[in-house]
Amino acid sequence: VGRAVQQGYILSLDDKVGGWVPEWREDSRGAVTFRQLLQGTSGLDPAPGGDPGGDPAAALSARLAAEPGSRFAPSLLEIQVLGLAIARAVGEPLPQY
Repeated sequence: VGRAVQQGYILSLDDKVGGWVPEWREDSRGAVTFRQLLQGTSGLDPAPGGDPGGDPAAALSARLAAEPGSRFAPSLLEIQVLGLAIARAVGEPLPQY
């Protein structure tokens, strides 16, 4: 994430992920920030049954269980959303970036 900020792909850790995840742009999940994903405070409900297993559809279908920034409950789902948003921001798959 730091590299993407340094290179100007993401302006700030406080940018809303909805800018790069259009599937979330029009609902309350679009207000989740990069910082909240990194800190485990996004409010996203962990995937049913635990680890979503790298499935982007599972990450994109995540629902909010709490107001973003209101609770500390880190999950692998946040890392998946973070990776997806960064890949979209830089315009290439994360492994190539």
